[in-house]
Amino acid sequence: MKGDTDDPQNLPPGCTLERAQRLKSGQRTPIEEPLVVEKPLYFVVNKRPLLATMRTPGHDEELLTGYLATEGIIDRLDQLGAFRHIPGPRTDTLCATLHGAPQQALDSLRRVGASVSSCGVCGRQGQAAFEPRARGPLTPLRPPLERLPDFIAQMRRDQPLFELTGAIHAAALLGPSLNVDLVREDIGRHNAIDKAVGWLLKEDGGLQGPPRALISSGRASFEVVQKAAMANIGTVISVSAASSMAVDVARELGMLLIGFVRRDKALIYWDPDWKS
Repeated sequence: MKGDTDDPQNLPPGCTLERAQRLKSGQRTPIEEPLVVEKPLYFVVNKRPLLATMRTPGHDEELLTGYLATEGIIDRLDQLGAFRHIPGPRTDTLCATLHGAPQQALDSLRRVGASVSSCGVCGRQGQAAFEPRARGPLTPLRPPLERLPDFIAQMRRDQPLFELTGAIHAAALLGPSLNVDLVREDIGRHNAIDKAVGWLLKEDGGLQGPPRALISSGRASFEVVQKAAMANIGTVISVSAASSMAVDVARELGMLLIGFVRRDKALIYWDPDWKS
């Protein structure tokens, strides 16, 4: 249970132990508490630094693959060469070779300073970074609304780091058979989504497969729906609320956007079947 860890053994990757004191009924008890690991990762593409992001270590190759896909740089796995991971005591580096991408497109992704884990577009320059984009017409997956809490529960059951720490986000992919096919955790919402998209590109036949839904553990922000659209995902389901910009993007791109999913209720922020 979060904040009440009595057995610190067998911690999963992405988790570390730190000394703390449990305060209960005015009494302090020394404990070792599991914490989510937050560590910088530098991306180096074609021997040039691309960006730095704070992330939870694990599935780093999926993270870079998904990031390049959701930014529109790649749409096939064979555009990426071999990866080289260089661990460090304070920062890690992931190097990759990219085939056929215009240098101008890569340069446009370079950030001012480091990207923080809470916002994948922070530091970007130019209005084009905030224009809604999609790979083509989107086809929303339409799951039965009464099953939405079940899908959230399925995602929640596959979040070992959240179970231990309560301090991490998740992204899940709901497939056409209405099963949660994949869950990825990370300290940043956008990183968790990129990891899921990276898996989709690597393991499930690319981005042009059948309709899917993206489930996000946090709020539905601009970048959440934008990344889904660039992964050819037409449905976004969020545990929390949507922002006004997210609704604008969903409306413009024809996405089904659902949030505030609870046991017996949810909010449909936009449905392309609505006539307006």
